[in-house]
Amino acid sequence: MKPRRRLVAFLGLGSKQGDGSFRYSQANYLPSDSLKDWLCDEVVTTEFMPIALATLGRVDEVVVLATVQAWRLHGDALLAQAHDRGLPTPSHRELPDGETPDQLWRQFEVVKEALRFGGEVLLDVTLGYRAQPVFAAAAVSFVRSVDPNPAPIRMAYGAYDASQKGRTRLWDLTPFIDLLDWSQGLMLFLRTG
Repeated sequence: MKPRRRLVAFLGLGSKQGDGSFRYSQANYLPSDSLKDWLCDEVVTTEFMPIALATLGRVDEVVVLATVQAWRLHGDALLAQAHDRGLPTPSHRELPDGETPDQLWRQFEVVKEALRFGGEVLLDVTLGYRAQPVFAAAAVSFVRSVDPNPAPIRMAYGAYDASQKGRTRLWDLTPFIDLLDWSQGLMLFLRTG
């Protein structure tokens, strides 16, 4: 039986346009070779990385981490695309703006709780705003260190480059999660033998 899969993805404001609006550019998302064990081998065209990964990863749940403003700008369009493509309805987890230490700690808590899942997790940091990807890495390290049976976590990034005519390769950042685990194990070994 295939384990349940959850996509945890950030959603930011997008690029600011000349008229003051924010948007994302449409791209053709293609999985990298290192993600082909997790993602199907097809091309998905959308402006939202969470839609691409939900489609390619055939996930059971989609959790979108976004500020109130980002969700207000893009939430309806993201929900409509998920519905139109037959994907699970994304649930929104509100992130504070991160302007105070309390808000930064709340961001960490929201990300940490989204990663706690009884199956596999694919974490997408592509559309993370400011320090959100850093908090994601810290939350991954924390959950993998303190939870007795942490969910297997893969991390992806969509490397959008306008010069590539809309072809966006998905990068597998999971080796950096493994590096966090390895460094923590090495530190413990060096301190305790």
